[in-house]
Amino acid sequence: MQHLPLGRVLDETEAAAYLAALERDGRITSEQAQAADVSAIAWFTREPLYARMSRAARLERELPFSYPADAQALYGVEADERVLLQGVVDACFLEDGGWTIVDYKTDRVRPSESPEQAAKRHETQMRLYALAVEAITGQPVREQLVIMLSHRSVVAL
Repeated sequence: MQHLPLGRVLDETEAAAYLAALERDGRITSEQAQAADVSAIAWFTREPLYARMSRAARLERELPFSYPADAQALYGVEADERVLLQGVVDACFLEDGGWTIVDYKTDRVRPSESPEQAAKRHETQMRLYALAVEAITGQPVREQLVIMLSHRSVVAL
C-alpha cells in the first residue's frame, strides 16, 4: 500500500500490473507481490479514504518512529521512568490541522466476528501510534482508522 500511486483508481488488472512493475523495479519482492491481494488494492483505491489521503496537506507512508514515552502514562503504574516506543505507522495524513492514522490489516475476520470487533484488537497499538505522532508533530490525532482488507472495511476506533 505504501507504493500506491496517489489519486489514481485501479481496477484488478491495473493493480496486478502495478505490482508486477514494483517487483520488476525491485521496490517489492516476488513474495510480497504474490501475497498481495489485488482485489483489496483495487477496492481501497475506490474508497473515499484513499481520495482524502491523496488530497492531504501532508501524507506519510511507512513512517518509522522512536519515542520516549512516560511509563506511568502508558501502564498506569507509579514509575518515574521512560519507555522507548518504536514502530512503523502504515500511513498518516494531515488534514485541517489534525492527523489521521491508518493501519492496514490483512487479518482474517472470524465468522462470528464483525470487522469492528476484529479492528478493536488493534486499539492499543493505534493508541500508542497516536501518542507518538502527537508527540513528534505537536499536532493532534483526530482519527484512527483500521483498514480490514480481507473484509473490505474501514473501521474508526
